[in-house]
Amino acid sequence: MRIAVTGGIGSGKSEVMAILKEFTPNVLSADAVNAALLTDGEYLIRLKSEFPEGFSNGLLDKKSLSVLIFSDPKKRERLNAIAHPLIMKRIFQAANEMSGHVFIEVPLLTESVGRTDFDRVWLVRAATENRIKRLKSTRNMTDAEILSVLKVQASDDRRESLADEIIDNDGGIETLRERVVRLFGKLKVEN
Repeated sequence: MRIAVTGGIGSGKSEVMAILKEFTPNVLSADAVNAALLTDGEYLIRLKSEFPEGFSNGLLDKKSLSVLIFSDPKKRERLNAIAHPLIMKRIFQAANEMSGHVFIEVPLLTESVGRTDFDRVWLVRAATENRIKRLKSTRNMTDAEILSVLKVQASDDRRESLADEIIDNDGGIETLRERVVRLFGKLKVEN
């Protein structure tokens, strides 16, 4: 069974995945696959030809590329059209080699991937002010950077329309752990 774990930036998806790793090795991340792609020469050549302003001295400048795609909807759509099929192909290849429940962190499930390839969707949700605090402390993002990302991501209402389970993450880590363990246990009981 493939279970997508999704949510907006700063909602706590990575924390949920870390908790799940304590119980199963079947944990995959779209962000990790994307990071691996950014070391692939052919992929970087393609990005450079599409987004030359995202490169400096021949090297990818992630911050410049991020500013570019979050300020220009057409360029964001173009990047998503290039990256997402490759990311999902690699994820599903890895998932096909696993048995049992496979948890896949998919940040942009609602925005571009869709739920058709997943048996279940778990939404990690947190209040905007909590997400902003997390992003400032963990990623050192500015208010302007955070707002540019939040502005283009799907709303929680839209995400909820695709979710089978909602994990509220406005409490501490122990509260989050209890919620994830309960949902994981529920899956085991269903089988």
